[in-house]
Amino acid sequence: MHDTLHAIHCADSGFFDEATNTVTYLLSDAATRQAVVVGPVPDYDHRSGKVSTASADHVLVEAAAQALQKAWILETHAHLDHLSAAPYAGRWPKAESNGVRYLKI
Repeated sequence: MHDTLHAIHCADSGFFDEATNTVTYLLSDAATRQAVVVGPVPDYDHRSGKVSTASADHVLVEAAAQALQKAWILETHAHLDHLSAAPYAGRWPKAESNGVRYLKI
């Protein structure tokens, strides 16, 4: 089975996370409303050791506001200085991961 590539009109938004000095991207196809989240990060407090999902939630709230449907959650590379929120983001839009595809590039 082969996937066919088509030219798409892509909208993108970047979400800067100051604590990890990273950018999470939300890319979407305006025609199909399919979206890709690239490099989602959780919030990690080094002092307390606590993890929260506020940064990832910010991206997912924007996706919901635009009525986007998830197609992919992408991680471009391993991060030695922070955690990944890809498994958490894969539960978008509900607490289930049906159909989510993870790809490490």
